Amino acid sequence: LAAMARSIEVLTAEELLVLQEGTPDQQASAAVIAAGTGMGQAFLHRREGRLVPAPSEGGHADFAARTDRELELVRMLRDREGRVEVEQVLSGPGLVNLHRFTHRGGECATEIDVDSPDAPAAISKAGLGGRCQGCAEALRMFVSAYGAEAGNLALRGLALGGVYVGGGIAPKILPAIQSGGFMQAFLDKAPMSDMLTRVPVKVILNAESGLIGAAARANE
Repeated sequence: LAAMARSIEVLTAEELLVLQEGTPDQQASAAVIAAGTGMGQAFLHRREGRLVPAPSEGGHADFAARTDRELELVRMLRDREGRVEVEQVLSGPGLVNLHRFTHRGGECATEIDVDSPDAPAAISKAGLGGRCQGCAEALRMFVSAYGAEAGNLALRGLALGGVYVGGGIAPKILPAIQSGGFMQAFLDKAPMSDMLTRVPVKVILNAESGLIGAAARANE
């Protein structure tokens, strides 16, 4: 994630999808959040005009439920895992956990094998296509929780320079990310919602951003 974060200053506009323009503060810090096989987070601290990455293990922090439905999810995961962390919800395996949760007591209309490595992609596809209501709910819960955690990261790092959404999942579920649930959860942080409206939020589209960041660092 530190390598991905390093790419932020060199990615082009075509490699970024804007979810919220915001009002970027050129003197402020930024942050990167990335759900893929795991959940990665990194801060970008402003030093002498440059954004310098600082890694974290924020994906292993406690998952914070916001709704009654998420509280039910936490109870299920607590019974399975003993402790519920962000990565158990926001990652490929996390999407599988959400699928298990939304299909308790019912069958999946698309008969997805949750033990398959392709299960997260299959769940996303079924959710986007509306072919399975349980998959659709799992995807909605994923997107909302993703936006909420991105907002948490912005608050923790005072990331008025921008929050960048990386990882392999977001570009593959862009219709769901752009549907409004992500940004609604991102901004639902009273009494700090007004501040968060100023934060630029962008999805990293270039799958090689980590390599680009490593190359940028090597070039320095």
